[in-house]
Amino acid sequence: MIHTILYSLNEALFAAIAAVGFALISDPPKRLIIFTAILAATGRGCRYFLIVQYGIGISTATLIAAVIIGFLGLYMANKLRCSMEVVSFPALLPMIPGLYAYETILSIVKYSQAAAIADKQEIIISIFDNGITTLSIITALAVGVTIPLLVFYEKSFTMTRKKKAK
Repeated sequence: MIHTILYSLNEALFAAIAAVGFALISDPPKRLIIFTAILAATGRGCRYFLIVQYGIGISTATLIAAVIIGFLGLYMANKLRCSMEVVSFPALLPMIPGLYAYETILSIVKYSQAAAIADKQEIIISIFDNGITTLSIITALAVGVTIPLLVFYEKSFTMTRKKKAK
């Protein structure tokens, strides 16, 4: 259990670093960058913990982590008076399935070079396995971060508005 927690914290740390890099590309207000790092660390650490500790599949764990990022991002955006997307989207980027996408493309190239039917059948399975995993993770990220906006639909329009003095 301690081993899993330490590796989750390691995942969280590197996700936070990556999120800061992604956030800096879009030039947000500097006060928001630390919150993006916190969201990324929370999401990626949570996803890793769910996969390792509870044996949840990567797509389902990604969906849960994206929902957590969405709700925390909505809360932080409300408190900071900024758009949720500015805080949440860079936090999602460290969870994009680059390895699975790479393996899909690599398998497609291998398929075009394979001569034996048995090899091609094995490669086709790899293409579909990695491709479907890539698509399901990307879908989980998009759906997960959108759920809080659908739940708090009215609130999402008023987050960046200043409160009227009474």
